[in-house]
Formats: sequence, structure tokens, C-alpha cells
Amino acid sequence: MPQPRHSGLNNMRGQIAIIGMGLTAQGRGLGATELELRRQALENALAETGLERSAIDGYIHASHEREDIRYLGLSPNFSWPVQSGGATTPSTFAIAAGAILSGQAEMVACAYGMAPSTPQPSAARGPFGSFGYGYPSRVGMIGAASAHALHAR
Repeated sequence: MPQPRHSGLNNMRGQIAIIGMGLTAQGRGLGATELELRRQALENALAETGLERSAIDGYIHASHEREDIRYLGLSPNFSWPVQSGGATTPSTFAIAAGAILSGQAEMVACAYGMAPSTPQPSAARGPFGSFGYGYPSRVGMIGAASAHALHAR
């Protein structure tokens, strides 16, 4: 009997799971930086799952640049920034699955935190990913969803 075309996907079943999620306050003008939102999300996820920080051996965050993760109290095998437009969040999950299946990690934290309405230090303003690129953020077009909605229209 011929094998299904995607039989390799079935081999992953039961090897990877999302075991917790840390939600933070959401909205405009929260007064929290992106780093702070990611820190709060990690704290909430650890509290929900009962995991110790030492169990986290991989860290993937939605950002266009690397960040100093010492403020999280983590010392993972790797820390990767990921930015892929409207597919950033699912991309972090796929990358985490690959890291686990390849033996690079056993427990990966995926973090996404954006604070476009919170004033950032001028050094943090920069290219497209940081929303420091001009008018779109001034009229409420923040993130990929607003651009996709405009294109669909």
C-alpha cells in the first residue's frame, strides 16, 4: 500500500505540545514596553504551568532584533528573534517544533509582545519592524492585519 504524501507529519504526533500560555493586558497606551510585555507573558505562562525557569532551554521572540534575555532570568541553549510579517506567531511555533524534533531543546518559550502606542526611547525607533517608519502608525495602522484589511478592500 502506498504511503500518504505527508506521512512524516504523523510521526510528530504526540512529540510536541503547547502546555501553557501567558496573556498580558492588551490595548493602547498600556505604559509597558515590548520587553516588559514579553516578561509579563513569560511570568504568567510559568505560573500557569508550574514550570521552573531552568526548564526553558529555548527562547524565540517576535522581534526584528536580538534582545538581552538576562532580564527574564533564562539561560537557554538558544535565543532567536523572528519577524515574518503577519505569520510571525505561527512561525515561532514551527521553529520551536523544529528545535524540539532536532534535539536542540525540550522546552521552548515563544514570546510575542508589541507596544506600538507606548513611547519608546529614540534608540528603539528604527526600521519597519519597530513602527518608527512614519504615518501608518499615526493613523492606527499597526501590524499586518490592518495592512491586509486595506489590501483586501
